[in-house]
Amino acid sequence: MIQNLIDKRDRPGRWRTVRAVLEPAGQGAVGAELVPAYLLACDIQTASIEREAISVAEAVRWASAQPWPVDLYLHDDGAETA
Repeated sequence: MIQNLIDKRDRPGRWRTVRAVLEPAGQGAVGAELVPAYLLACDIQTASIEREAISVAEAVRWASAQPWPVDLYLHDDGAETA
């Protein structure tokens, strides 16, 4: 489930291919609210995962399907994450 969507694209109008990065909710977002501990019961919650060359719509579906709360970061396709 998506808690935050952070758009880091330099070209925000591009939607066909982006790079999507999922992080556990609140882990990297400045000023993010804390997620209740009972929602963080998954082993994978401590690592970020990413997919390249997917559409914004697919990135949202992918993030929404996760069993734990995530922040979805959108980057330009091929751009390095900071």
